[in-house]
Amino acid sequence: MPAAVRQGAIVRFGEAVRTDFECRYDGFVLKQQTGRNLTALVALISLAAPAQQQAQPADKPYAIQLRVGESVDICKTGTIACPANNPICDDTSIVGAEIRGAQGLVFKGLKPGTTLCSAAAGSGFGLRRVYRVTVS
Repeated sequence: MPAAVRQGAIVRFGEAVRTDFECRYDGFVLKQQTGRNLTALVALISLAAPAQQQAQPADKPYAIQLRVGESVDICKTGTIACPANNPICDDTSIVGAEIRGAQGLVFKGLKPGTTLCSAAAGSGFGLRRVYRVTVS
């Protein structure tokens, strides 16, 4: 660590000079306190990141568990660009799909079983999200 130099002293080129709050080297000012604060902030953000449930890959069906008579708003799952539309289900006797005004697309459990359903994203680019809906 460079030695402290009194104010107004002459320093040779390339020599490091340490003052109370900053470190000068070749005319560049490196704020040590700012560097420590930035390191602490990055560490805090990485530790405070919410521990959300592990995201499922987009190429696999998103699993939805329902009970008979229960419904789920697809837009609230965060798996599709809303408003979602054009639902398709393999077995419509197990899951019913309808578009409700405020809620948007809703899957409703009709009888016990498992089926695949999909919905089109509201982006208009033809993207669809597939769901594996299990009704118990």
